[in-house]
Amino acid sequence: MEKNRYGSCSYYGLLLPLLFLFLSDMSMADVQSPRLSKDQGSTMRKLSSMVSNMAPWTSWNTSDSNPCLWSGLTCSVPSPGSSAGVVHLSMSAFGLSDSTALASSICSLDTLQSLDLSKNRFTDFPRQLASCPLGARLRALNLSNAQVAGPLDDFSGFHKLEVLDFSSVI
Repeated sequence: MEKNRYGSCSYYGLLLPLLFLFLSDMSMADVQSPRLSKDQGSTMRKLSSMVSNMAPWTSWNTSDSNPCLWSGLTCSVPSPGSSAGVVHLSMSAFGLSDSTALASSICSLDTLQSLDLSKNRFTDFPRQLASCPLGARLRALNLSNAQVAGPLDDFSGFHKLEVLDFSSVI
């Protein structure tokens, strides 16, 4: 009968739990939420403040210091050494009306690809959205069920727009 030279606890029996701990620690580091650049973080805080002033009843959860964790916001996964960027912003049913003030903040989000402004009541739809750099990169714009007083602007400057939802616009 051959005797086990490693005793009751083999080398592999110790290595496996250590490997598991190491891999789980690495995966936890990857789960951390991305951080926005200072400019985009500042823009999002300004936008949050503006929404609070325009529609104080809106329940946009912006209590976290990291805007990437706010509801209705999706951030890109940054490459090493860079910051995340806002790629999707949903402000549906926020009770927004001052589209000119809104556009001045949204235009500075240079990574935004999808914007949902559905179920709001705008006094006008601003020319600023079409003339700011946002128009050249926005892929989806949702204005469904929105009330827009006045004519809708020309969207010819939105070169990458794939989805434009005007369903039930009043």
